[in-house]
Amino acid sequence: MHTKPLEIECESLVLHELIKHELKVTKPTFDEEGADLLIIDNIAAQYTKYLKVQCKGRSLTSTNNVVIPKKYVADNFLVFLYIKLDNFQSSMYIFFSDDIQEWSYNSRRDTYTLNLNINTIDSEYFGKYKYDSLSSIKIKQLLSKAKVRKYSSLIIDEQFIELAIEKALDTYSKIHPDKNLSRPSMDGVIEGILAVYDIYQSKDSTVRCHVFSAKDLPNISYNLTVEDEIQVKVYREYANGPVCDDILEHINRTINAENVTLAADNHIYDAPLNKLHDKGVDIRLIQFATRDGREIFTKFYWGDVIYAVAKAMGLGRYEW
Repeated sequence: MHTKPLEIECESLVLHELIKHELKVTKPTFDEEGADLLIIDNIAAQYTKYLKVQCKGRSLTSTNNVVIPKKYVADNFLVFLYIKLDNFQSSMYIFFSDDIQEWSYNSRRDTYTLNLNINTIDSEYFGKYKYDSLSSIKIKQLLSKAKVRKYSSLIIDEQFIELAIEKALDTYSKIHPDKNLSRPSMDGVIEGILAVYDIYQSKDSTVRCHVFSAKDLPNISYNLTVEDEIQVKVYREYANGPVCDDILEHINRTINAENVTLAADNHIYDAPLNKLHDKGVDIRLIQFATRDGREIFTKFYWGDVIYAVAKAMGLGRYEW
């Protein structure tokens, strides 16, 4: 049966092996595409080639299997399989996308399945997939051929958005006293930000939106379709400590693969963002204008969050 400890052990062993062979590895900020680890070509680059790694651990007393959704199996995807036997022996195997496509395919579930049993694990078939020093060479060759993939990521400090909503309601209720303005939802503000400041042509791909909150609630995720049919995958993440720490850690883990837009405005972000700018990273900021109490001062391009909130309240551009 699938056991969590073996998954963790597999990931730890894979991480050690990859680093030992001078491959750069990081943890992804999402698992929706089957990635437990990312092998990165240039960790200092804003955009870089990368491979997605899924780690599977299985005990093998009789029979077992590994199931992979077909949607995960792209050219830059590979699976490490760690097998532990009853006699305390263990082995590591590696499967590239072409190998996975040879597994048993279930058209109803749209998955590939590798069946395992104690009698066949030492067969000639499995022998050719055993991980060894040549495997790292093949990984490096695959990484060199990988395409640079750019995704759009919107990162939101919830407390900042809540303050922006209050300021926008106060400002526009005075400008438009005849309008009955209502408080927009977070989803409405997400749509407003993308409608006003989407410079990455996000309608051609899914936007990952991470909303970081200091509230003590369970993490959730859901899909959202906004203006111009932009598909958004929203992750509501609740921090155990300061939200800014989680956001900065998240940015450092995504700058190699994503176009990042950050909606936040706190002086705590100032120095770390300037360091990223000096490294050549490009981030778009959604923050307050000086008149509203701007605290972040960097060389990054930025947009006024109040306009995005006004859009979310239903005001037209001529009314901002």
